[in-house]
Amino acid sequence: MYRYWDGESWSDEVSATPLANPPWGRPADPGSPDETDNPRTSAPNRSRAALAITITIGAVVVALIAFFVIRLTSGPGPGPGTPPATQPETPATTTNLCTRQNPDNVRFDHPTGDGRVYGGKLSFPQLPSPWSDQNTDENRIPYSRDVIQQVIPVHGESDGEEPWIIGVAVGELFAGDGFYDPEEGAPLITDCVIKTLYGPQSVTRTTLRSQPYSVDGYDGWITETNLGLSVPNLSTTSEVAIVIVLRTGEVTSFFFASIPNDAEQYRPDVDQAMAGLHVVI
Repeated sequence: MYRYWDGESWSDEVSATPLANPPWGRPADPGSPDETDNPRTSAPNRSRAALAITITIGAVVVALIAFFVIRLTSGPGPGPGTPPATQPETPATTTNLCTRQNPDNVRFDHPTGDGRVYGGKLSFPQLPSPWSDQNTDENRIPYSRDVIQQVIPVHGESDGEEPWIIGVAVGELFAGDGFYDPEEGAPLITDCVIKTLYGPQSVTRTTLRSQPYSVDGYDGWITETNLGLSVPNLSTTSEVAIVIVLRTGEVTSFFFASIPNDAEQYRPDVDQAMAGLHVVI
């Protein structure tokens, strides 16, 4: 049975229905038997139950917030051809999606001597001179490992400009809780590459295409972005960045190319690498 609390004291009348309206102004029936052996504890029990429900809801909210914080915190210096210059320290933030990098660039076993360049589960035909014949590691692309690239220096000390390259790379993408599907992954990696490789430089973006793309029957996504550049001591004023993300079996692989506007004569080579992409399972 339940008594009613008026803010100062408990009522003498009782009810079997806790949500019933209080009988204010109606005296208790003096002939009614008192069946409330522990009557004053019912309301506090209800208060404790409400508190328990509130705590439970709060715990669920905290757990959901923690889940999204963990998921969001999973990480361009002068041009893409050189290690990034010293940059201001990036503050810890749950909106920074580009912090996961692999400075050691773990490399896996791949075929050699067959005239192809391998990274992740992708390969492309090795490009001829003046492209570098000694393929080089690229460890600055977020979420990446097993990355290899071919490059051509476009500017450098010889012409008194900021070092800059045209490059083509392939590798594997990873994330601790499973990577995004290609449609989500390609724009994300494009954004992260721009932030990482170009750092504090002023960069404007124009999306040229963002659409499905497949290689050897494996579904993926391609983004092609024109980047407007304003870099001190650099005559390059724009370049095209191409990112292809493919779900290659159990892993996610990617292709990346950057083509400065003063090296567009090498665009056919980049197109040749794209056309010659193959999935290696």
